[in-house]
Amino acid sequence: MRACWNLLLWLFGVMLLASCQDDSYQFPSAVREFFVAYLAADSTVNAIETDEGQRYNVVENRTDFKGTPDSLARCIGYYEQVEGGVRLYSAKRVFSVVPSTAAEFDSIVADPVQVVSLWQSPAYLNMRLALRHGGEEHEFDFVQDSMRLAVLSGRTDIWFSLYHDAHGDTEAFTDFVYGSLPLATYLAAYPKLVVHFTVNTYDEGLKQYQFEYNR
Repeated sequence: MRACWNLLLWLFGVMLLASCQDDSYQFPSAVREFFVAYLAADSTVNAIETDEGQRYNVVENRTDFKGTPDSLARCIGYYEQVEGGVRLYSAKRVFSVVPSTAAEFDSIVADPVQVVSLWQSPAYLNMRLALRHGGEEHEFDFVQDSMRLAVLSGRTDIWFSLYHDAHGDTEAFTDFVYGSLPLATYLAAYPKLVVHFTVNTYDEGLKQYQFEYNR
């Protein structure tokens, strides 16, 4: 089975971005956005690219964020535009993996979450989810369930769902999870795309959301 994200550390670090620092403290003259972080050979962020395609050099990095050297990371954080680039105040990794087809999973688990918000950016479907947990390991992934192409209209419908395995964890506490479903490869092949996204929720069971993308 395709490897899923191990969220044990994420739950107590990355997910606290919403429930703690970022919701209670505002950086001066800064914006809070999703972005792609470019990591240098020393594992630190040396540039970011916004969802609108603007790339900025990081001229002052006030974060302790580190990742795989010479790689990219989907993040959310605060930054401020300054002369020559940006001053980066915070950066936290966001759950973002290219979906696998349903056939690539041994089994698909859809333990519930709460959908706080879903919103579009040019090449992503972004989400903020509330997760009830007791401190145990959770796994997340994105599943591509099916696809349908309408030849005459050129419209392509793709059905995705959220994989979430709570491994029997208790629902003692609530934290917030940020995720981004990457769609760039789909949009390159299908310029008129309709995304159907299904999530199993605590209170309403399976809910499906629909978003249109046009390249």
